[in-house]
Amino acid sequence: MKTLDERREHFGTLLRQAGERWARDGVRTLIVVDGLDHVPREEKPQQSFLKELPLPEAIPEGVVFVLGTQRVDLQDLKPSVRDQASMGERMISVRSLKPDAVYRMADLLKLDASIPRERLFEISRGHPLVARYLIESLRDADETRRATILAGSMPFEGDLEALYQSAWRDIRDDEQACSVLGYIARAEGSIDLDLLAKSIADPLLKARSEQQGIC
Repeated sequence: MKTLDERREHFGTLLRQAGERWARDGVRTLIVVDGLDHVPREEKPQQSFLKELPLPEAIPEGVVFVLGTQRVDLQDLKPSVRDQASMGERMISVRSLKPDAVYRMADLLKLDASIPRERLFEISRGHPLVARYLIESLRDADETRRATILAGSMPFEGDLEALYQSAWRDIRDDEQACSVLGYIARAEGSIDLDLLAKSIADPLLKARSEQQGIC
């Protein structure tokens, strides 16, 4: 396993090579780092990777960092990185989607046309992530569950964390569901449903894999 200093050196080499590729071939490199605000709130690492983000002046020409976060006043974020990310011409605030955009999302995700799109927008308030969660929940639910969701069982009042807590309450006492989520959370990259079904004795998961012709 590489030491932290070795990883820093390797990352610096990759950045330098990316800058050289821009100068030589005109190929730009985009590095997307999402969910920065989750690190201090949930991960609580001994050494936060936020401290390892390069200083703006150290990033070569042709390399662009795209940072995704709900807030930039994070403890381990270097002041110069925070200042750059807070600049008006650099920051893009994600606004609520308009109704038509939520309707299109529902159609693209193949949500049953009988489910009222207006109600979907009303519950999600146009929040992109909440709308996606609702659509996927409705798409996979039976008629009874759909009615419950549309009645407001997953209310969104502007606090995404509260929505997460609401979703967690539905499964926190389900040992099998928590076990499945534990496997998925620890997987590096995608995890094959067939492998997951064989690893966990969950009848619902086995039924889903059989429906897809996997087991």
